[in-house]
Amino acid sequence: MQIMTDAVYHARYVVCFSETIKDRALFLWPNLCPERLKVISQAVETAPSQFDLLSHLREEQPDLACLQSPDTLKLFLLVAGIRPVKNPTYLVSAFQEWHSREENVLLVVIGHRLNQEYVSKVFEPAVNKSPGVVYLPGLPMEDVHAALTQATALVNTSDSEGMCLSILEAMKLGLPVLARDIPANCAIVSNGLTGLLFDSPQMFLEKAQLLLSSSDVRQTLVTNARRYVNDQHNMEKERHAYISLLQQCIAEVMGGAHLVQGAGSAECRGCGDNPRHEFCLAMSHKEVTTSSRSNDNKDLSRIRKEGATSSIKSD
Repeated sequence: MQIMTDAVYHARYVVCFSETIKDRALFLWPNLCPERLKVISQAVETAPSQFDLLSHLREEQPDLACLQSPDTLKLFLLVAGIRPVKNPTYLVSAFQEWHSREENVLLVVIGHRLNQEYVSKVFEPAVNKSPGVVYLPGLPMEDVHAALTQATALVNTSDSEGMCLSILEAMKLGLPVLARDIPANCAIVSNGLTGLLFDSPQMFLEKAQLLLSSSDVRQTLVTNARRYVNDQHNMEKERHAYISLLQQCIAEVMGGAHLVQGAGSAECRGCGDNPRHEFCLAMSHKEVTTSSRSNDNKDLSRIRKEGATSSIKSD
């Protein structure tokens, strides 16, 4: 926490993915000038490969009977790095019980092992004893995108998030989302409009049954979610927002300008005459990854290398 605090107070601006994250930042750092917090939504881009999820599952689980009946198979995907904060075992018991009644229902967890102790002591023992859950170690991004186009729904079970990229990717690819009811997910999922939220395993089962039983509900969620992502998490909008912010930073640095202090604040911590503050942009756990797409972005990439850029993880 101290590292994040130092980075935030020595940054000229702090980029937040949503108003929810901005409010959280102001709660954690009440002396931070609100004018230094800029909300820029995370953009999403997808590029599905020719990966065949069902064929891959059959290779990994040749004895799993339900994989031989693809027409009735219901695949729920959970895409996340395997670590405690993602809580990938949250629905394991629920799927174990559901699968015992309807063997065509399956939870597929896709993600790299990011916390070995958690994987060996908690995750693997839970998954290995549950016939309704299959674990696939991390796949290439393009293969994950392809898997999202072949599933029944995406599931998010995280205890905490910054802004869940897999939710946005699923929305863009037309896959319904069932997400844990936490602040970060509520910032991008409108319950009943762009996705379904749950706060317990039992509520998940109820929402999942609703999704499976109504084609109208499914179509409504898919249509609204895709429209929302294309409008609010657009790559061009994100690119222009970051370039505009960097140009503002450059103008202030070149002009010797300092930040305008908020009302009632005599001095902004980390500012003043500290040279480290002269060109530093703190961003919420999202690197700008579009530097090769335009000349402007090449300049953006160069600026970030020359400036003292701080990356801050929000989860």
